[in-house]
Amino acid sequence: MSGLSQILGGKDGDAGLLGDKSVLDPIVPGENSPAKLWFLIQPGNGGPVEDWVNCEKMHNIQKEPTMVIVNGALDKVRGGFYPAVFFPKLAATIDRF
Repeated sequence: MSGLSQILGGKDGDAGLLGDKSVLDPIVPGENSPAKLWFLIQPGNGGPVEDWVNCEKMHNIQKEPTMVIVNGALDKVRGGFYPAVFFPKLAATIDRF
């Protein structure tokens, strides 16, 4: 299981990020780990708002890499499309992230 899937999945260890875990490359510290770039495609756009919370979790795990978010509907997140009263975790992420 990927380390990221374990981190985001909590105590169950599976965030549902991957279907077939047998195709994962092993993580080899110094060779392909730690990450040099976080590249995220469409977090929260048509999916769960938890995607944005997970983006912040990734950043908090490893702050050095650049995070590139493509087509993430940031205008919705920052523009109040998700009211803080209904999405308090997302609202807190927006304030910090």
